[in-house]
Amino acid sequence: MPRTVGLAFGISDYLRDGLLRPVICGLPLVVFGIMIRGSNSSASITTGLGLAGTLAATALLVWRWGLVGSEREKLLARRFAPQM
Repeated sequence: MPRTVGLAFGISDYLRDGLLRPVICGLPLVVFGIMIRGSNSSASITTGLGLAGTLAATALLVWRWGLVGSEREKLLARRFAPQM
């Protein structure tokens, strides 16, 4: 029965791909949450616009840095696939 002899593991790859990418992608949501919690105003239009911008920024970061190229290709293939 074959056994695993070694496992190629780079701490820099782990930190970049496992920790830094998710932190960068979630950073706009965290900043927005801190700003909302710290503000005293309850202006729903401003809050709504801020949330929309935050969600757009988060989606952009996830698309650009959070996904690997093959994951993006799969999503695009599903998006443009003919519906049955």
